[in-house]
Amino acid sequence: MTKLTHDDAAELDNAEKISAERLKKVGSLTRLFEKATTKMNSLRKNSVTLQIASSYLPYIDEVADVKTGLGQFYEFEYNKETGIPASVPHFFLCTVRTKKV
Repeated sequence: MTKLTHDDAAELDNAEKISAERLKKVGSLTRLFEKATTKMNSLRKNSVTLQIASSYLPYIDEVADVKTGLGQFYEFEYNKETGIPASVPHFFLCTVRTKKV
């Protein structure tokens, strides 16, 4: 019985760590886009292109979501399929454009 309880506690601990990491990455990526779009708007430009670390690829869809993310206000163009294995750190390009009204 003790072993089962210990395994459950370890699983909960792992889930908590994964959740905290996801929140950090989503928050960091959101702040990056907010800074970039603020600068873009202050310069009266319609788009900005960013070079982003591949560690953010799993989170970009959530941040750029059309219903719940920044996709409500901006159009995001990026290619998640870089052809490079996820285990190899690399960068990808993401272009953010002001949505046409």
